[in-house]
Amino acid sequence: MFKVIRKGMNRLDIEMSGKLNAEDMIIALDELVSRSENIENGKMLYDVIDFRN
Repeated sequence: MFKVIRKGMNRLDIEMSGKLNAEDMIIALDELVSRSENIENGKMLYDVIDFRN
């Protein structure tokens, strides 16, 4: 799972857990790009809950 949540005008929160294959990563990066639109000099909080190979 890869979740991107926009918090205010200049902050993104990202949660990652479980396995990410190539297809999931493409979807996650697309979501990250779309949610970060118009953010300049922003902040990012990321939380890796569970990461496996």
